[in-house]
Order: sequence, then C-alpha cells, then structure tokens
Amino acid sequence: MFFLTGTLVGLSRTSEESGSNILFSSGVVDVAKLFQSGGTCTAWVKYFGQLLRCQMRKKHTTIGPFRSVLGVVLAIIVGCLGCSGDKTTGLKPEQHVFFPSPPEIPRVQFLHNFHSSEDFASKRSGLAEFIAGEEIDKYKTISKPYGIAVSGGKVFVADTTSASIAVIDFAEQSFETFGQTGPGALRKPINVRFGPSGKLYVADTLRNQIVVFDTDGNYITEYGTGKEFKPADVVVTEEELFVLDIASHSIHVYDLQTHQLKRSFGKRGKGFGEFNYPTNMVMDAQEFINVCDSMNLRVQRIDRNGKTSFLFGKPGVTPGHFSRPRGIAVDRDGITYIADARLGIVQLFDPEGKALMYLGGTGTEDGQLYLPAQVVISYDIAEPFRKYIAPNFEPEYLVFVTNQLGPNKVSIFAFGKGPASA
Repeated sequence: MFFLTGTLVGLSRTSEESGSNILFSSGVVDVAKLFQSGGTCTAWVKYFGQLLRCQMRKKHTTIGPFRSVLGVVLAIIVGCLGCSGDKTTGLKPEQHVFFPSPPEIPRVQFLHNFHSSEDFASKRSGLAEFIAGEEIDKYKTISKPYGIAVSGGKVFVADTTSASIAVIDFAEQSFETFGQTGPGALRKPINVRFGPSGKLYVADTLRNQIVVFDTDGNYITEYGTGKEFKPADVVVTEEELFVLDIASHSIHVYDLQTHQLKRSFGKRGKGFGEFNYPTNMVMDAQEFINVCDSMNLRVQRIDRNGKTSFLFGKPGVTPGHFSRPRGIAVDRDGITYIADARLGIVQLFDPEGKALMYLGGTGTEDGQLYLPAQVVISYDIAEPFRKYIAPNFEPEYLVFVTNQLGPNKVSIFAFGKGPASA
C-alpha cells in the first residue's frame, strides 16, 4: 500500500523563469539568490564551473573580470566547502533518502546523481579549476537534458543545448557523445527511445525528423522529410513507428520498414482523443499508448488507432494534481509516473488514476529534483547501481529522471519495498 505523504519543497519557486539568472545578472553574481535556491555548496560550485565553461565559449567574453567576481564568491563559500561532503558522488549508508519518509514503509530510494564526465574523474570542482586558470573544457558535461533511455549499465541522454546524445557507461566509467556531425547531425534532440531491435530513435524538434542510430552512435536512417511533423516523442513497435506531433496536436503512425505514413489521429481540443500540446508518450505492457496531454493537464490512455480507453488528471499545485506535466513512464503493473516541472516532483498513480505517492521536491539536495523533464524505468538493475541500494531494501526496478536546471542533470531512484536499514 502506498501513502500520499510528505511536504513539497519550494513549490512557490518559478523554475524556468528564474533558473537562467541564478548565477549571472548583467555580469554580476547574485550570491543571495544562489543560496536562497538551496543545494549543497559543492554541488553549486560544480554548477558555477559548468556555467563558466558555457560563458567562456561566448564571443567577446574576457577571463579577467569573471575571475575577479568568482574569487569573491569562492571566498564566501569556501568555509562551507571545508565542512561538507560532496553529496553528488554517492551516499554513505546513514544518508539514505527514502520516499515516503519515515515512519511510512519506504517504496522508493534515491540512489545517485550525475551531470558530467567529472563524476568519473577528479573530485576537484569546475570553479576551483577555473580560478586556478586550468583548462575549462576538461570535462564533458550534460547542459540541458530532456529525454533519456537506458540499456543495461548505459544511459543515453538527449542534451537539447549541445544538440547531442550523451552516453554514460557506469560499468566502464566513461562519458561519450554522438550526433554532432554527419548525416545524423542533430539540431534539438528532445526524446530518445529504444525500439525492439535495440536501435535508438531520437525525436528532433528542429530537424523535424526521427533520427535512428545504433547503440554505438552510428547513423542508420531517418523518418520524415523535415516538413510533415514537429516530433516531441516517439514509440516504436515491431512493425510501426508512432510520432507525437506537438505542432498538429496529433499522432502519426509510420510503417517501420517502408517509412510510409499509415494513419494519423488526434487534433487540438479537450475531448476524448484530442490533445493540447502533448509533450510525451510511452507504450505500456498492455500496448496502450499513454500520452501526457500537457496543456490539458491530463494523461490519456489510447489504443493504436487513437481511441481513448481512459484518462485522468486535474489542475492544481498539490500532489495528486498536475501543474506542468512533462515526462511519463508506466511500469509492468500499470503504475504511471508523471514528472511535473512546476511542482518539482514525480508522481505515481495506480492504473485507475489514483494518486499513490511522489518523489522529489524542488531543490538540489539528495533526492530532490529541479525542473524535472523526463522519467524512464529500467528493470535491468546493473551492478554499478547496486552499491547505492540500502540494506534490506528490495529493488524491483530503477527510475531515471532528467533535471533541466541545477547541478544534478540526472537523478536515479530505485522502486521496491522495505523495511530498509538506513
């Protein structure tokens, strides 16, 4: 049994509007706003380093003034750094974070965050390296993630800012990217999904195509001429490819082999089978397509021909409601996960649409989320993730969530059952 418990952290915070100005405002560091936004000092220092690397790539940017300002900021927070550990690199047993919170029986455990190749390299912060005048492009970094797909110990992340797919291999402790050049060059990848054959399908909203790669990043083919649709997401079966078209508020179905359009359904509206800026979709174990109908603040469950079998959701700013729903995932038992960007949480609903619980809460501490975008489930609990699982917590599967703001770009959780010894 699940329990809807806990208190949301920072619900009043506006994410997208304020997030881009957290560090710089007309060239001045807003230190007060930085600390008001929460998070561990070390995590925010890493965030400084990431933004600096982006800032220095811009034209007409000089190093001197930024070093002067950042030297002051470093002096302000160095005391904090001296007495706090880096929570983004793993948790000690006594630090395990669970949802719901005690005394309820835990069903979800937070495991780990990551954001760049730095997670597998030196623990020295990006800001410290910059102040010291060292190479600022040393680490590969996820800038603004959205879609995510998982295969074994590898995680594939669509980075909308760098227009590439980041591949993080936890077993090999490597961080690679692809999709920047050649016929498969991406422009704005939003979502990534694996097909039954193991190919990776990327929905690109500027290229206006579905671009297909193998798991090594080699371009295979594409769907669409660049004029038929503006894809927000994609679902792939053995014979068909479903494209969620955010421009026409509809779904187009293509033959997987011939690339020919077979049928389309949906239009803009509030009725059954109608959508209003649908952003994400996923196929469940019963082969229903679950669509996050974002501007209608609901989820629609439809069959392959667009007939609605069920819908749920209502607007609000408390758990059990939708405020800015985005990513969606469904487990084998029909539990639906919805990432809500405004609330900063991922909510769980039973097959009848009843709210069960949530995980997250806006912030950068362990277990918190910052403008969550997409959520994906993996039943393959690879060995690199098991070291984070608490004693006596029995995981069923992993839950991956992308964060578009803050230092933690991907947060990993485990769904299972307690009691746990933390």
